[in-house]
Amino acid sequence: MKRKFILSIGMFALAMLVLPTLVVAGTGRFLVKWHDLQLYYPHGIATGPNENVYVADTHNHRVKVINSSGTFITKWGVEGIGDGQFKWPKDIAVGQDGSVYVADTQNHRIQVFDSSGTFVTKWGKYGTGDGQFYNPNGIAVGQDGSVYVADTDNHRIQVFDRVGTFITTWGSRGTGDGQFEGPVGITVGPDGDIYVVDGNNHRIQVFDRAGTFITTWGSYGYGDGQFRCPRDIAVSPNGDVYVVDWNHRIQVFDRAGNFLITWGSYGTDEGRLRYPQGVAAGPYGNIYVVDSWNNRIQVFDYVGTFTTIWGSQGMVTGCSYIRMAASMLLALPPPHQGN
Repeated sequence: MKRKFILSIGMFALAMLVLPTLVVAGTGRFLVKWHDLQLYYPHGIATGPNENVYVADTHNHRVKVINSSGTFITKWGVEGIGDGQFKWPKDIAVGQDGSVYVADTQNHRIQVFDSSGTFVTKWGKYGTGDGQFYNPNGIAVGQDGSVYVADTDNHRIQVFDRVGTFITTWGSRGTGDGQFEGPVGITVGPDGDIYVVDGNNHRIQVFDRAGTFITTWGSYGYGDGQFRCPRDIAVSPNGDVYVVDWNHRIQVFDRAGNFLITWGSYGTDEGRLRYPQGVAAGPYGNIYVVDSWNNRIQVFDYVGTFTTIWGSQGMVTGCSYIRMAASMLLALPPPHQGN
């Protein structure tokens, strides 16, 4: 009896792994693929020219694309080292032409795709030289097509053209102006200035497009204008700056770093956050926040009014998971044959 119960549970678990779609009973009408709107500790987020939303679904080693109404469009990527495969991708950016740039963090490279997910090119490998990376966590694309990479564990910013040709680099490890301690998020403002989240220095630094230091703000703490491990940054079309940090909130500043407003607190309810990792400002008034430990995207207007939530927790269930479930079933002892 015990074996039949275990077998039934195992077969149910295996079916949950294998069945790819949900249909309406009696009609066979396709509704949605399982996992299409599920996420597993996502990090980076970006909006495209048509305000489609691109999410780095980090622990699922893939990219997901959702339209501005929250409808799933497409996804691509699996864990691996080949073209179009990822290992813990942490950030994503979209160029003016719709090209998608992914910081493939633990593969120490950048991968580029067209808007539908077709692989285009890649560059980078592990190292400290020009064009090499050590766990890049952030990526941004300027209006001229320049690609800015937060080369996190090399404590610097690297700049490339749109096809990966190295242009310049700036930064070194430290606490001074223009130095970094684990830069993570990065974005380009409408005026072309570069905003960098200097994560372990708990501050924001701003540079011109040549890498010349302009200003900095922030320190460790819980008050207005202070940060605890800031993770990402976005700039709206009007120049307001949005920062997410592990105070479980969004803070908004003007372009000079003057504090404006804040929203968010720890929790799972609407408008509350658990370790947010990413933020993006859409062109039509939406702020998209990666609520990472809640495995969801929350959408707000520019002043923090909650709009909607997308996503829930879900892991990729590929062949390795199916093999694991099957092996568990095969490992059960043979049924009792009686006396």
